[in-house]
Amino acid sequence: MGDDLLATVTRILVLLLAAPAAAPLRVERTVREPPDHAKRVYRGVPLAATLPDSPGGDALLVRCADGFVALLPIEVVRRRDPILADEVRTGHGWAPVPPPRGPRYLVWPSPARADSDHDAEVTSEEWAWNVVSIEPVDSARHLAPLALARPTPRERRGRALWMGNCFHCHALRGAGGIAGWDLAEPTPLWGYLDEAQVARYLRDPRSVNPDGHMPPQPLTFDERRDLFAFLHAVEPARVTPTPFLPRVPGERFPGSFQRAAARAVRATRSPSWTARMSLSRQAARSARKNEVLSTRLSKRAIGTSKVRP
Repeated sequence: MGDDLLATVTRILVLLLAAPAAAPLRVERTVREPPDHAKRVYRGVPLAATLPDSPGGDALLVRCADGFVALLPIEVVRRRDPILADEVRTGHGWAPVPPPRGPRYLVWPSPARADSDHDAEVTSEEWAWNVVSIEPVDSARHLAPLALARPTPRERRGRALWMGNCFHCHALRGAGGIAGWDLAEPTPLWGYLDEAQVARYLRDPRSVNPDGHMPPQPLTFDERRDLFAFLHAVEPARVTPTPFLPRVPGERFPGSFQRAAARAVRATRSPSWTARMSLSRQAARSARKNEVLSTRLSKRAIGTSKVRP
């Protein structure tokens, strides 16, 4: 099994990273791309063509450059036949798929019912942008951190909501994406937030973190209750959450949430990531200082020009 898995991963990576001219079995696919369902034509390698008869798992874990992940059942991949696209047809011919979707973009052919914009089997989250790796996994083993011994109906519904809305960007005990931080380790979510604060964050993330990229999650009251029940079951609170503090100018998060969230993010990042972010912040501060200095000099020059010669 180990040799088969290694061979499968190697084969997928070779096809994924191959130059367009060298990649075999290149095909074109006409798709209706979310979110606007615009019709576009892409060219690339069929993902199913990279899989052997026994891939070593029942799902494919697709990782993207920004930390986003998608868990694709192999049965769906074989039946729907998505492609790893590296070219898109434009008015001037074929061109590389541009960022942020490219250079490797997982696109899905339209469902059998072409008159329907809704595809219950493949959501917009499965259209993976800037793919960097694909590996076969055993879905039950991969999702073991999310398993509950005796889940209630509410917790089952909450788990389904988590998989559809949160799993791609956030992890729980290592299972999920890393575009956002792990909500269970090392700092449990309920250790620095209560349900009212999480509900506020879900409704309008930018009101809490203006610099974040998380979109609003339009969940109903019952859906939030189900999601919270699942999160409480997976990771019980270990300390009493502290309330929001007044927002301080320059803070990315209000009060105690900012401090706890920052600690959680730092603890889940590697030293090299921290070093890169530190250098980026230093560069940003230097750029801001230069901009302020330039503005002051410009104003001084304008003021000087108004004085009589």
